[in-house]
Amino acid sequence: MRTTAREGIPDAGSAAVSRPVPWPAILACALACSAATHTAMSACEFEVSGTWTSGAASQSQRLVLTFADDGWATLLSGPADRPVREYELLGAVEYAIVDGAIEFTAHRGIEMFRPGTSRWEIGAYGDEYFTAREPGTERETLWTRVPAQRYFLTFAARTPGDRAEEKPSAFVMWTEIDDRRTRRRAFGTYSVARSGEGPEARFGRVPEPLADAVARDGDDDADTVLRLEISEPEFERTLELYEAWDVLQRNDLLADDDPYLYAAELIGGVIQVVNRCRNVVAYDAERFGDAIRKPREHALAAEGPLETKPGELIRHIERVNRRVHVDDDDLAAPRTADGE
Repeated sequence: MRTTAREGIPDAGSAAVSRPVPWPAILACALACSAATHTAMSACEFEVSGTWTSGAASQSQRLVLTFADDGWATLLSGPADRPVREYELLGAVEYAIVDGAIEFTAHRGIEMFRPGTSRWEIGAYGDEYFTAREPGTERETLWTRVPAQRYFLTFAARTPGDRAEEKPSAFVMWTEIDDRRTRRRAFGTYSVARSGEGPEARFGRVPEPLADAVARDGDDDADTVLRLEISEPEFERTLELYEAWDVLQRNDLLADDDPYLYAAELIGGVIQVVNRCRNVVAYDAERFGDAIRKPREHALAAEGPLETKPGELIRHIERVNRRVHVDDDDLAAPRTADGE
């Protein structure tokens, strides 16, 4: 079976996924692609991909090290008040993560890397930092992630006043912002008007007008919106669910279930994955734990219309996390390499 670049997401051309997929297969595709390398650990494994700096915030000139997924790391230098893309390239080294350390191979000496092989022992780490020490030395260097972009995860629900005209909507939106553009992707259940018939709920990519209206944090009292700023690794981990569901929906591989059931599964899965390494989305575990950990079973067993369940969960997490909601006024691209 072929897969896309992200392990575990079926390729649209694979014969193994050429028919509607029931829930167990969706769970294996959507959650396993993000969790396959994360077992039950007290902390997530070390992820070095991205751009890092070890310089003090007061320095006017900055060295940054960018780790790419292809096994190469590039060293760049430039003014701390300019975007990293404008920095001068000093050179590149190969790298690999081996037994809790980063091993570098420099084909020629550049700045901090002598020709040949060197090794950094990794100490403490998180999504936004890590400490490194060269063998034979006691001094640890703190490396912090450079905010080339900002990442947001938005949970949105719309409860129409007249359900004869519009169905409830419930979806998740992923937003990336840098100094050049804003990119949004939204997925979930939304309402579609049909000529001569009542409205219909559909599950899939959310139309841009609805996603844009939510992105503006509008004044519509029917909308409930929770926008959270997350790290790049958290964004990438949760985006894998978007991509997995998108593959299934676009290729007509989903079973003919209620779209609100799929929305409940999507929202619960996203909360599980974004909370994998830290508590990003707080919630009342006694009241809503099953809605997140076992969304399908919870939705089918709960009293009341199925179409209300995804929105109920979103309204709950919005109330609990309101103090960390990011308003429109706080949306801006990273201003400098040091975040000042």
